[in-house]
Amino acid sequence: MNYKISHYIFLAGLFFGVIFYTLAASLGEGSGSLGKVLSYLAIGTLLLGLLQYVLYYRCPHCKKPLISIKGRIPESCPHCKKDMS
Repeated sequence: MNYKISHYIFLAGLFFGVIFYTLAASLGEGSGSLGKVLSYLAIGTLLLGLLQYVLYYRCPHCKKPLISIKGRIPESCPHCKKDMS
């Protein structure tokens, strides 16, 4: 998988996880099982997005992870210094 696609899948997982959690919180305990299902769906979406990010967000040259605290796609690999474009 391409590292750029992995990054965007991770961001989509975060977005949908937050949406599902917000829906679950707004429904509250009044709706019973629907709130629980949305809560579990939110947690699952966040965990799957994070898992694929850790597994596939890697440099195409040296295969080391590109995860950083800046949160954006780097222009060059921080490990092997090769151009990522």
